[in-house]
Amino acid sequence: MKKEQAGGGWLLTYLGSRVLKSFLPGGEDEETSDDEDSGSEKDEEEEAEKDGEAREDAESGSLAPLLGCGKVDVGELAVEELAGAGRQRVEGLLQTLDKRLQPQAQALMKVLENPKVSDMLKENSMGAQKLKESLKNVAGLKSSCSDKKFQQAFEKFQAVLQQQQDTGKALAACVMRLADARFKAHTGYSSGELLGFLKISPKRMARDTRELEDIAKFLDKLQETVNKNNWDEVIDNFLCLYDMHQRLRGQRSRQVFSEIWKNEELRRSVGVGKAFQDVECRDMPPNFVLREVKNAVMVVKKNAVTWRQPLVSEMAAIELTKTRQANFFAFLISAISGFFMFVATFFSGLALDAVRADDMHVPLLSFFAQNSSAVHP
Repeated sequence: MKKEQAGGGWLLTYLGSRVLKSFLPGGEDEETSDDEDSGSEKDEEEEAEKDGEAREDAESGSLAPLLGCGKVDVGELAVEELAGAGRQRVEGLLQTLDKRLQPQAQALMKVLENPKVSDMLKENSMGAQKLKESLKNVAGLKSSCSDKKFQQAFEKFQAVLQQQQDTGKALAACVMRLADARFKAHTGYSSGELLGFLKISPKRMARDTRELEDIAKFLDKLQETVNKNNWDEVIDNFLCLYDMHQRLRGQRSRQVFSEIWKNEELRRSVGVGKAFQDVECRDMPPNFVLREVKNAVMVVKKNAVTWRQPLVSEMAAIELTKTRQANFFAFLISAISGFFMFVATFFSGLALDAVRADDMHVPLLSFFAQNSSAVHP
C-alpha cells in the first residue's frame, strides 16, 4: 500500500511539473531544453577533464606551472604536497627578492625540505594546523609579491615553528636556521667588494663597535637571577636597552635590536613589569609581576646565543676591516716611497753619466775643480 502511494505521489509530481512548464515561456520546446542540457553536460565534462589534469600535475610533483598561473587554490593541495608547493614558490621568488631577504628565502627552502616538518604537517594537532595555515600563506604568494609580503609570510612561519619547538617538538635545527638567516645579509663590513673597506671611516667603525658592545653587555645583564629585591632594576635594564633605538646607527646593531623586540612574549612581560614599577612597596611586588619579569629573563636566556652570534661576527668583521685598511695604507706608503726612490736613483744615474761624458754642464763644477787644484798643486 505504501509503495502504491509513493508511486502515485511521484506520478502526480511529474504531471504537475509538466503542466507548470506548459504555462511558462519556452516550456513546450523540449528539444531546445534537451540541447541545453547536453551542452551543459559537455561543459561539465571539459571542466572535469581540466581538474583531472591539474590533479595529475600535482600528484606528479610538477607544481611550478600550477603556482605560476596564479589560479591554484593551495587549500586543495594534499598535506604531502604543501611543503613542496611552498618550496617551489620560494624558489621562484628567490631572484626577485631584495638581497637582504635572499638568505631568508634560501633558509626557508632548506627547512621545507626537512622531513621533520613534513611529518609534523601530517599530524592532527592544533600546532600542525597552525603550521599548515602559515605554509599556505607561503605557497600562495604571487610571483609579483612585494618584499614586505614575503617578510610577513616568513615571520609568521618562523613564529609558528618557534611555538612548536617550545612545546617539545624536535625542530631546534630548523628554528636556528631561520633565525640565523635573518643576520646573513651583508653589511658594509662583509659586502665582499674588492676595495669596499676603503669606504668605511674609522669614526664609523668606532661607533658601530661601541653600539655592538653595548647590546652585548645588556644581553649579559638581562640574564641575572630575578628576585623581589632586584626585579625593578632588571626592568630598568630592559628599558635602557629599548631606549637605545634612538641612537643606533649601525646596520647590524639595528637588525639585532629589531629582532630582540619583535618577540611578543618579551614585550608583554617587560610591559607588565614597567606598569608596576611605580608601586609604593617595590620589595613586595605581586607574584604574577615577578613571574612575568622572570619570564622576560628566560626569553633572553633562550635566545642569547642567536642574538649574540651576529654581534660577535660583526665585531670580528670590523676588526678585519681595520687590519685591511692599515695594511693597505702601509703598502701604499711603501709603494710611493719606493717609487720616488726609484725615480731619484734613475735620474741621478743619468745625470752622473752625462757629466762624465761632458754632455752636461753643471754650474760651479769648474770653479770647484780649479779650487781643488790650487789647494793640491
